[in-house]
Amino acid sequence: NQLVEAQKEELAVKNSQIENISNQKLQFFTNISHEIRTPLNAIVGFSELLSDTDDPSEKYEYKQLIETNSDILLRLIGDILDLSKIEAGSIDIKRQELNLLQLCNELYPSFQQRIKNPAVTLKLINPYSKCIAEFDKYRFIQIFTNFVTNAIKYTPSGEIVMGYECEPGKVRLYVRDTGIGIPADQAGKVFERFVKLNTFVKGTGLGLAICRVIIERLGGTIGVETREGKGSCFWFRLPVREDMLLESPVR
Repeated sequence: NQLVEAQKEELAVKNSQIENISNQKLQFFTNISHEIRTPLNAIVGFSELLSDTDDPSEKYEYKQLIETNSDILLRLIGDILDLSKIEAGSIDIKRQELNLLQLCNELYPSFQQRIKNPAVTLKLINPYSKCIAEFDKYRFIQIFTNFVTNAIKYTPSGEIVMGYECEPGKVRLYVRDTGIGIPADQAGKVFERFVKLNTFVKGTGLGLAICRVIIERLGGTIGVETREGKGSCFWFRLPVREDMLLESPVR
């Protein structure tokens, strides 16, 4: 009888988990249909307005809006494709030597352009004259872009800091902000699939989950340190060979 009861309890837990995942997926597909229609409608609408106006300032504004919504749509499609690869267990990750000094310097200006709020500043902490890590360049940019984009969304004022630091046998990369932070009871959920803590902010709720899968596939760890109302620091650690670490700190 005890065995039967234990099996029933285990089955009930599994059924509950399956139902929860199904509900999350249903909510995701409901959200994604709305998220896709919104930038598509904007692209179509502003394209029509662009062809109807001769005013240079209006043309520039419409072009900017079209580019912004095109970028949103491309990220949405990218997340959906990555999700399908994750579900199939076939997400592609290529290892190559990356010079973090050079790569972060290249990414910084493009991230800076994403900040439209004059009350927010972006800083880069690039502390070493050499730090080489083995990683997939596309995936590196994807993760850092996700971290910085989220920081921009949730930082109404203050600063966002992106950087990295070397540890014994590892390199730790991070994006820290002075934004709204995450409630303590929600912080552990941000890397789960289909989770979107704020339904009023654009996005699929998949970005951080995809980042987690990528980092774990490479033998690394990912996490967040956050205080509600004080800001957040998203980070990931990757193992590196000792001969690929820093030469000396930049003074």
